[in-house]
Amino acid sequence: MAVCPQCLTPTTNPRFCSIRCSAIFNNKLRTKQPPHLCENGCGTTTDPRSKFCRKCAIETSSIDTSITIGEWRKRRKHQWHSRIRDHARAVYAKSDRPKHCVVCGYSRKFDVCHIKGITTFPLDTPILVVNAITNLIAMCKNHHDEFDDGVLVLPQGFEPCPTL
Repeated sequence: MAVCPQCLTPTTNPRFCSIRCSAIFNNKLRTKQPPHLCENGCGTTTDPRSKFCRKCAIETSSIDTSITIGEWRKRRKHQWHSRIRDHARAVYAKSDRPKHCVVCGYSRKFDVCHIKGITTFPLDTPILVVNAITNLIAMCKNHHDEFDDGVLVLPQGFEPCPTL
Protein backbone atom coordinates (compact mmCIF):
# COMPACT_ATOMS: atom_id res chain seq x y z
CA MET A 1 0.00 0.00 0.00
CA ALA A 2 1.28 3.46 -0.93
CA VAL A 3 1.12 6.72 1.00
CA CYS A 4 -0.21 9.90 -0.68
CA PRO A 5 2.65 12.45 -0.71
CA GLN A 6 0.16 15.35 -0.34
CA CYS A 7 -2.09 14.33 2.57
CA LEU A 8 -0.05 11.36 3.84
CA THR A 9 -3.03 8.98 3.88
CA PRO A 10 -2.64 5.36 2.81
CA THR A 11 -3.93 4.67 -0.69
CA THR A 12 -4.33 1.75 -3.06
CA ASN A 13 -3.36 3.94 -6.00
CA PRO A 14 0.30 3.87 -6.95
CA ARG A 15 0.97 7.53 -6.07
CA PHE A 16 -1.95 9.80 -4.92
CA CYS A 17 -5.19 9.16 -3.05
CA SER A 18 -7.25 11.46 -5.29
CA ILE A 19 -7.09 13.75 -8.31
CA ARG A 20 -7.38 16.72 -5.95
CA CYS A 21 -4.24 15.73 -4.02
CA SER A 22 -2.41 15.12 -7.30
CA ALA A 23 -3.32 18.59 -8.60
CA ILE A 24 -2.34 20.35 -5.36
CA PHE A 25 0.98 18.53 -5.17
CA ASN A 26 1.95 18.99 -8.84
CA ASN A 27 0.88 22.66 -9.01
CA LYS A 28 3.28 23.46 -6.16
CA LEU A 29 6.15 22.12 -8.24
CA ARG A 30 5.39 24.15 -11.36
CA THR A 31 6.74 27.67 -11.61
CA LYS A 32 4.27 30.41 -12.35
CA GLN A 33 4.53 32.48 -15.51
CA PRO A 34 6.49 35.69 -15.18
CA PRO A 35 4.30 38.79 -14.92
CA HIS A 36 3.31 40.28 -18.27
CA LEU A 37 4.47 43.88 -18.58
CA CYS A 38 2.70 46.63 -20.52
CA GLU A 39 4.21 46.96 -24.01
CA ASN A 40 4.04 50.74 -23.77
CA GLY A 41 7.00 50.64 -21.39
CA CYS A 42 5.24 52.05 -18.31
CA GLY A 43 6.29 49.04 -16.22
CA THR A 44 2.77 48.11 -15.11
CA THR A 45 1.88 44.41 -14.96
CA THR A 46 -1.15 43.41 -16.96
CA ASP A 47 -3.19 40.42 -18.04
CA PRO A 48 -1.11 38.18 -20.36
CA ARG A 49 -3.87 38.41 -22.98
CA SER A 50 -3.53 42.22 -23.19
CA LYS A 51 -0.78 44.19 -24.86
CA PHE A 52 -1.25 47.28 -22.73
CA CYS A 53 -2.34 48.10 -19.19
CA ARG A 54 -5.74 49.80 -18.83
CA LYS A 55 -4.28 53.31 -18.62
CA CYS A 56 -2.05 52.91 -21.69
CA ALA A 57 -4.84 51.24 -23.67
CA ILE A 58 -7.05 54.29 -23.14
CA GLU A 59 -4.21 56.65 -24.07
CA THR A 60 -3.34 54.78 -27.28
CA SER A 61 -6.97 54.52 -28.40
CA SER A 62 -8.07 58.10 -27.75
CA ILE A 63 -7.47 60.76 -30.34
CA ASP A 64 -5.16 63.64 -29.61
CA THR A 65 -6.77 66.38 -31.70
CA SER A 66 -3.48 68.18 -32.25
CA ILE A 67 -2.04 65.31 -34.30
CA THR A 68 -2.46 65.23 -38.05
CA ILE A 69 -4.31 62.73 -40.21
CA GLY A 70 -0.98 61.32 -41.42
CA GLU A 71 0.30 60.75 -37.86
CA TRP A 72 -2.96 59.07 -36.88
CA ARG A 73 -2.79 56.94 -40.02
CA LYS A 74 0.70 55.71 -39.02
CA ARG A 75 -0.46 54.96 -35.48
CA ARG A 76 -3.51 52.96 -36.58
CA LYS A 77 -2.78 50.75 -39.55
CA HIS A 78 -6.35 49.49 -40.06
CA GLN A 79 -9.64 51.39 -40.03
CA TRP A 80 -8.07 54.70 -39.12
CA HIS A 81 -11.11 56.56 -40.51
CA SER A 82 -13.37 54.92 -37.91
CA ARG A 83 -11.67 56.62 -34.94
CA ILE A 84 -11.84 59.98 -36.71
CA ARG A 85 -15.57 59.41 -37.28
CA ASP A 86 -16.02 58.38 -33.62
CA HIS A 87 -14.37 61.63 -32.58
CA ALA A 88 -16.62 63.57 -34.98
CA ARG A 89 -19.73 62.03 -33.37
CA ALA A 90 -18.44 63.03 -29.91
CA VAL A 91 -17.78 66.61 -31.08
CA TYR A 92 -21.25 66.83 -32.63
CA ALA A 93 -22.95 65.37 -29.54
CA LYS A 94 -21.38 68.04 -27.33
CA SER A 95 -22.44 70.85 -29.66
CA ASP A 96 -25.76 72.68 -29.74
CA ARG A 97 -26.31 71.65 -33.37
CA PRO A 98 -29.63 69.96 -34.26
CA LYS A 99 -29.81 66.26 -33.45
CA HIS A 100 -31.90 65.37 -36.50
CA CYS A 101 -31.50 65.24 -40.28
CA VAL A 102 -31.00 68.82 -41.49
CA VAL A 103 -32.71 68.01 -44.81
CA CYS A 104 -35.90 66.18 -43.80
CA GLY A 105 -35.98 66.52 -39.98
CA TYR A 106 -35.95 62.77 -39.22
CA SER A 107 -34.78 62.43 -35.62
CA ARG A 108 -34.89 58.74 -34.62
CA LYS A 109 -31.49 57.96 -36.11
CA PHE A 110 -28.99 60.24 -37.77
CA ASP A 111 -25.43 60.11 -39.02
CA VAL A 112 -22.84 62.79 -38.39
CA CYS A 113 -21.56 63.63 -41.84
CA HIS A 114 -18.39 65.50 -42.82
CA ILE A 115 -19.30 68.27 -45.26
CA LYS A 116 -15.77 68.11 -46.65
CA GLY A 117 -14.73 64.44 -46.60
CA ILE A 118 -11.85 63.08 -44.50
CA THR A 119 -9.95 61.90 -47.58
CA THR A 120 -10.09 65.32 -49.24
CA PHE A 121 -7.88 66.86 -46.54
CA PRO A 122 -4.09 66.68 -46.93
CA LEU A 123 -2.30 64.31 -44.53
CA ASP A 124 -0.74 67.21 -42.60
CA THR A 125 -4.17 68.55 -41.55
CA PRO A 126 -4.86 68.35 -37.79
CA ILE A 127 -7.84 66.20 -36.78
CA LEU A 128 -9.19 69.25 -34.95
CA VAL A 129 -9.70 70.93 -38.36
CA VAL A 130 -11.25 67.84 -39.97
CA ASN A 131 -13.74 67.44 -37.09
CA ALA A 132 -14.47 71.13 -36.65
CA ILE A 133 -18.15 71.66 -35.88
CA THR A 134 -18.44 73.83 -39.01
CA ASN A 135 -17.48 70.75 -41.10
CA LEU A 136 -20.06 68.45 -39.44
CA ILE A 137 -23.74 68.07 -40.24
CA ALA A 138 -26.45 65.62 -39.16
CA MET A 139 -28.29 63.63 -41.82
CA CYS A 140 -30.49 60.56 -41.94
CA LYS A 141 -28.99 57.49 -43.62
CA ASN A 142 -30.74 58.12 -46.94
CA HIS A 143 -29.67 61.75 -47.24
CA HIS A 144 -26.15 60.89 -46.05
CA ASP A 145 -25.82 58.31 -48.84
CA GLU A 146 -27.17 60.79 -51.39
CA PHE A 147 -24.77 63.46 -50.13
CA ASP A 148 -21.79 61.06 -50.34
CA ASP A 149 -22.81 60.01 -53.88
CA GLY A 150 -23.08 63.64 -55.01
CA VAL A 151 -26.86 63.47 -55.63
CA LEU A 152 -27.67 65.82 -52.77
CA VAL A 153 -25.86 69.15 -52.86
CA LEU A 154 -26.12 71.61 -49.97
CA PRO A 155 -26.64 75.15 -51.24
CA GLN A 156 -24.51 78.06 -50.00
CA GLY A 157 -25.88 79.39 -46.70
CA PHE A 158 -27.88 76.19 -46.16
CA GLU A 159 -30.28 76.58 -43.24
CA PRO A 160 -30.99 73.39 -41.29
CA CYS A 161 -34.56 72.11 -41.12
CA PRO A 162 -36.27 73.27 -37.90
CA THR A 163 -36.94 70.68 -35.22
CA LEU A 164 -40.21 68.89 -35.89
